[in-house]
Amino acid sequence: MTAFFGSSALEFSYEAPEVHHGVFSFYVLQGLRGAADTKGNGRVTLAELERLVRECVPGHVRQSYKRGQHPELLGAPKRDDRCDRQGTGHGRLHAAGSMGKA
Repeated sequence: MTAFFGSSALEFSYEAPEVHHGVFSFYVLQGLRGAADTKGNGRVTLAELERLVRECVPGHVRQSYKRGQHPELLGAPKRDDRCDRQGTGHGRLHAAGSMGKA
């Protein structure tokens, strides 16, 4: 099992009212919609998503709130971690509150 957390231990996760989400959620959604697809193949791997989120979240929070927020990915995927933008990839990515629900 793999879990992607919005911040490290002892940090807060900040909201971004201008996009109606938390900063972490905003970049995860952008990544899944294709912003993380660095290969341009219509698929977003967990590694690509992690790269986008780890690059964007800390800078956004630092600029907007003068604070730190560093997302953490824990656990290693045990199967294909790809998910295409149409949702037909073999791997599945779950939001923290929906683990186990398909």
